Amino acid sequence: MPPIVDGSTTPVSNSGAGNASTWKRLGGAQLAAGNFREAVASYEEALRIRPDFVEAYNEMGIALHHLGEWARAEACYGQVIRLMPSCALAYFNLGTALRRQGKSVAACEAFALAARTDPDNAEYANTLAVSLYEQGDLDRAVSYYRQALRLKPGDAGFSTNLAIALIEQGLLDDAAAQLRETLRFQPDHAMAYHLLSQLAAEGRYHFAPAELERLRAILASNRSSASDRSLCSFALARVLNQQGCHDEAFHYFQQGNCLNKRLLKERNISFDAQAHEALIDRIIATYDQAYFEKVKGWGTDSDLPVFVIGMPRSGSTLVEHILASHPQVVGVGEIGEINRLIAKSGTNGKPDAPLLLPDQPAAEKVAADYLQWLAKAGQGAARVINKTLENSLHVGMIATLFPRARIIHCRRDPIDMCLSLYFANFRNVPFATSLEDIGAFHRGYDKLMAHWSRVLPGRIHEVGYEELIHNQEAVTRQLLAHCGLDWNERCLAFFNTRRNVQTISTMQVRKPISAQAIGRWKNYRAHLGPLFKALGRSTEGQR
Repeated sequence: MPPIVDGSTTPVSNSGAGNASTWKRLGGAQLAAGNFREAVASYEEALRIRPDFVEAYNEMGIALHHLGEWARAEACYGQVIRLMPSCALAYFNLGTALRRQGKSVAACEAFALAARTDPDNAEYANTLAVSLYEQGDLDRAVSYYRQALRLKPGDAGFSTNLAIALIEQGLLDDAAAQLRETLRFQPDHAMAYHLLSQLAAEGRYHFAPAELERLRAILASNRSSASDRSLCSFALARVLNQQGCHDEAFHYFQQGNCLNKRLLKERNISFDAQAHEALIDRIIATYDQAYFEKVKGWGTDSDLPVFVIGMPRSGSTLVEHILASHPQVVGVGEIGEINRLIAKSGTNGKPDAPLLLPDQPAAEKVAADYLQWLAKAGQGAARVINKTLENSLHVGMIATLFPRARIIHCRRDPIDMCLSLYFANFRNVPFATSLEDIGAFHRGYDKLMAHWSRVLPGRIHEVGYEELIHNQEAVTRQLLAHCGLDWNERCLAFFNTRRNVQTISTMQVRKPISAQAIGRWKNYRAHLGPLFKALGRSTEGQR
């Protein structure tokens, strides 16, 4: 997203203009020096003298932006728009403030007004396209990405954004052509290579020898950032995996993950296996049988919510997409709305402790607020799916709030799943950067899911990835029956369903089911000692 910048407007003159302008100039100097709090005070003084001082409102909004006070920044930009409705920058800045507050729909409307007010601004068109993409309005997003490129031909970032939206639409050949354009604009564009490698893994692109040499040259150069080298490492690894060069592929997967681990460490983000195990134990101790006896009758009996949980790369996106192909179902993807509502009403006061609600009225309020949000997102659907995988930690609270909610647990062979996670380039998931950490995370997850099965017998429907692949119709019928839905053939042809799937599995759900990924770990057996050890398994006896 383009940075917030100062927009120069013409102030309306009045009798207090001199003093107001002096305070405004002082605010500008403080803003430039990074003294944002002092700048806000100076702008407030300017506006006290001159309430219609457009520039002061705009610059105060910028200072508040830097302070992270988004609601106050929103109010400032609203005043600019009231006084000067033709100021495209004010709409853009307003959109930024709204977006930072999680008001995504209103932000999209503000970005649209900015692009409409200044239709020749490529940055406004691109930002609107990004917002539309996040809202799932892919057709309009593609249109505005194309507009941004017309206004600023040769922009590699705009071109890559367009390719990502085309992938979401299932137009994989068009996406590949657009990514080739990106590389024509910027031959070392790491994200373009990364996306092309994903297309290559799906048989929709072929890397020429010269392109592979280019990737090797980028990795050998010190000019590229660690982030770009990580993207290129995963890209080269995927292509080598496709070519059957498994030992060399593993080397580059390992290199990409080491770079990601380093980048996360620079942001003070890491995975602590002991702390995670302790969290799992606290959850198990909190949500015991006595807890569920205590909260019996809490929440609401609505059957609108469906929760899909599991480890990353367990087939959860596939299961969600199959269900969302049913005309009575809407999938909203990975959203943290329920976690936010629970955290807002929780009473334990400790950041590392399981969330609890104080009483039945509090539970009913959280449930009602979530259902209101869900009903709006579902637009009349009989079932709405939340696929936030971390909800495996919150099954106890979900069962408290929604006794009739369907909970679907996606399982997959642990070795295949953990290796797939390691190969997937989850750049912001700290445990995904090492086989040891992935194994440790899986141990805790497996322990917790076994607990939920004990204390909530019959509440959780399990879908095995391998069984779904080999017996698609039978497993799909069981899945629909669990959700209280009639059979629909569209669920078998899920790959024809057009919807926004913003996960790493977006390309996989655009094609029929395949057993290609089952047993892939065997190609990498020689490298998986740390994973077997972390999972508490012996390599002997594994076939």
